[in-house]
This record gives sequence, C-alpha cells and structure tokens, in this order.
Amino acid sequence: MKLRKRERKAVIILLAVAVIVAVYRLVLEERVSEMRSLSRSVPEKEKTLEKVRDLRVRYLRKQSEETALRKKIEGRGARFDGFVFLKQVAENAGLRDRHTISLQPYRAEKGSKFTRQGWRVELRGVSQPEIGDFLRRVYAADKLLLVPEFTITPEQRTEGLRAEIQVLTLFLK
Repeated sequence: MKLRKRERKAVIILLAVAVIVAVYRLVLEERVSEMRSLSRSVPEKEKTLEKVRDLRVRYLRKQSEETALRKKIEGRGARFDGFVFLKQVAENAGLRDRHTISLQPYRAEKGSKFTRQGWRVELRGVSQPEIGDFLRRVYAADKLLLVPEFTITPEQRTEGLRAEIQVLTLFLK
C-alpha cells in the first residue's frame, strides 16, 4: 500500500510528535522532576550549611580560648605552686598567723586537656576589708585562679570574721 503525499506528511508528523513525546518522557521529565526535588531540598541544605557554619565558628572560638588558656598557663611557669602562692598572698595581705591552706582534690574530667587543682583557704579573725584585699590580690596576680565559692561567718571565740574560700586553677595534662 502506497501512501499519498498528504498521508505521508501526516505519518511523518505523527512519528515526529511520538519521538518528541518519547524523548520528553525519557529524558526531560526525569530532569524536570530532579529540578523540582532539588528546589525542595535546597532550603534544607542551606539550613544544614548554616548549622555547619555556626558550629565552625563555635569550634574556632573554643580553639582560640583553649590556646589563650594554654598560653596563660605556660606563662605562669611550669613550677607554679598554688599552695605557696596563696600562703604568700595571705602573708602579704597581713594575715600571717590567721590563715590555713589545705589542698582540695578534684577528679580529672574525661576528655579534658586540663586538670583542675584546688585549695581551701581559711582566714580567721579577719575583717571584711582584709577579706576583700586578699581576694583582690588573688585575682590581680593573673595566675588563672578562680574563687567559685566562699563563706563568711562571725568568729565565735574572737572578734572578726571567719572566711572559707575555695580557690581553683587549671594545669596542662
């Protein structure tokens, strides 16, 4: 059977349309669906990226803090003895015979690059200005000392106050 010219054109056009539809279905439709799914996942990925950036900033801040701590500890000297230092501060503050210093043990924290060491300082028969002077000298020394807690109570046998001061510092492991 021979097709006329007009019928041949119609068949060619139909075949061309069929080929175009097939190409669209096989190639383009898949790409269009990928584009749609990507456009949906981009905001999620941007949120994740923002979280990663925030974590990076926090990590870098922690690194710089750790570096600063290390420099401060190393600048304090390898032979820093908190017991001797606190005794010297108490004597310089005029509390020669009115203080007792004892070591307070601390457990090492897992994963930490530093160890804590602490002392309990007891001042007896002192005034508030003397306590303030002692604390000021401890902090002014810039030896990376921290006073997390202290209590002040009136002395029962003598005039003045009794102060119990906890002092902490860090050492490199």
